Amino acid sequence: MDEEPLAAALRGYVIGRLLHELFKVEHGVEHVLGWSVFRRAHQARAQRCHYRRQAALES
Repeated sequence: MDEEPLAAALRGYVIGRLLHELFKVEHGVEHVLGWSVFRRAHQARAQRCHYRRQAALES
Protein backbone atom coordinates (compact mmCIF):
# COMPACT_ATOMS: atom_id res chain seq x y z
CA MET A 1 0.00 0.00 0.00
CA ASP A 2 2.76 2.46 -0.96
CA GLU A 3 0.56 4.52 -3.25
CA GLU A 4 -1.67 6.33 -0.76
CA PRO A 5 -3.65 9.37 -1.86
CA LEU A 6 -2.33 12.69 -0.65
CA ALA A 7 -5.69 13.75 0.67
CA ALA A 8 -8.99 12.23 1.64
CA ALA A 9 -11.89 12.59 -0.78
CA LEU A 10 -14.03 15.69 -0.44
CA ARG A 11 -17.15 15.08 1.62
CA GLY A 12 -20.46 16.90 1.20
CA TYR A 13 -20.07 19.09 4.28
CA VAL A 14 -16.54 20.04 3.25
CA ILE A 15 -17.74 21.18 -0.15
CA GLY A 16 -20.44 23.24 1.54
CA ARG A 17 -17.94 24.77 3.95
CA LEU A 18 -15.57 25.58 1.09
CA LEU A 19 -18.31 27.32 -0.87
CA HIS A 20 -19.38 29.22 2.23
CA GLU A 21 -15.82 30.29 3.01
CA LEU A 22 -15.04 31.26 -0.58
CA PHE A 23 -17.83 33.80 -0.64
CA LYS A 24 -17.21 35.35 2.78
CA VAL A 25 -15.37 38.64 2.93
CA GLU A 26 -13.07 37.77 5.86
CA HIS A 27 -10.91 35.17 4.07
CA GLY A 28 -9.21 35.25 0.73
CA VAL A 29 -9.25 32.44 -1.81
CA GLU A 30 -5.65 31.51 -0.96
CA HIS A 31 -6.53 31.07 2.72
CA VAL A 32 -9.59 28.93 2.01
CA LEU A 33 -7.86 26.71 -0.53
CA GLY A 34 -4.81 26.39 1.72
CA TRP A 35 -7.04 25.32 4.60
CA SER A 36 -8.78 22.79 2.36
CA VAL A 37 -5.50 21.23 1.24
CA PHE A 38 -4.22 21.11 4.83
CA ARG A 39 -7.45 19.60 6.16
CA ARG A 40 -7.71 16.88 3.50
CA ALA A 41 -4.04 15.97 3.96
CA HIS A 42 -4.56 15.78 7.73
CA GLN A 43 -7.64 13.58 7.28
CA ALA A 44 -5.75 11.26 4.95
CA ARG A 45 -2.88 10.99 7.43
CA ALA A 46 -5.27 10.29 10.31
CA GLN A 47 -7.01 7.60 8.24
CA ARG A 48 -3.69 5.92 7.39
CA CYS A 49 -2.67 5.95 11.06
CA HIS A 50 -6.03 4.52 12.06
CA TYR A 51 -5.77 1.67 9.55
CA ARG A 52 -2.19 0.99 10.59
CA ARG A 53 -3.20 0.90 14.27
CA GLN A 54 -6.17 -1.38 13.56
CA ALA A 55 -3.97 -3.75 11.56
CA ALA A 56 -1.44 -3.88 14.42
CA LEU A 57 -4.19 -4.72 16.91
CA GLU A 58 -5.43 -7.59 14.71
CA SER A 59 -1.93 -9.14 14.48
